[in-house]
Amino acid sequence: MQFIRNIELLEKHFKDMQDVEFTVENGKLWMLQCRSGKRTGQAAFNIAVDLVKDGICTPQEALLRVEPDHVRQILHPTFSKEAINSAAYRDNVIAVGLSGGPGAGTLYFVMHLLIFLLFVLFSQLNWLSYFWIQLSENWSFRPR
Repeated sequence: MQFIRNIELLEKHFKDMQDVEFTVENGKLWMLQCRSGKRTGQAAFNIAVDLVKDGICTPQEALLRVEPDHVRQILHPTFSKEAINSAAYRDNVIAVGLSGGPGAGTLYFVMHLLIFLLFVLFSQLNWLSYFWIQLSENWSFRPR
């Protein structure tokens, strides 16, 4: 398949995972653009290992692809696989989504839930609306 051949050629040439834009028009493949793919810290390490295993680059070249920010992300505290797979966690999950950043985000969620509940409370009570506006401006909770 032409698409797979093109991707393999790009990865070997750039010695990195590629983010590729393409289109198919009238049965013809058009490669529009490619660039090194963005990645999280964990993904950077996994991709580096895969590039070495596939013989695309040397271990030294792969290591140079891992940025200091990727290492910082890996060092963030995270939930263990045992904790995530536990019944206590599974039975109490209220939402599932993709993380916006590395690490465990419990406090962030609690703070936003608290802000949301305050907003609901204050929006129901007209005479406290002024207080809510002052509070949110002074504490910078509202997006600017």
